[in-house]
Amino acid sequence: MKRNSISLTTLILVGGLFMKQAAWQQKITDEIQILNEHRESGIVHMPLSEKLQIFATRNELSDLKKTIETINENVKILLNNEISKKNK
Repeated sequence: MKRNSISLTTLILVGGLFMKQAAWQQKITDEIQILNEHRESGIVHMPLSEKLQIFATRNELSDLKKTIETINENVKILLNNEISKKNK
């Protein structure tokens, strides 16, 4: 009788291990699918030519920064002139 109970316990243990392994394999398969979808996504991994069309280049940003700094300096000069005129 003890021999049958060991076999039943072994059967339950092996069945549980198979279920755990199947669940683990499904989890790995799902993660691989998510990674493949991410890799193939055109939004996240956009070709360089599309990025250049959408985003401003560094030179354009540098020119824009210089223009903003020049305008800022001009505004400061005008404000200082107005303050000087009012203080006289």
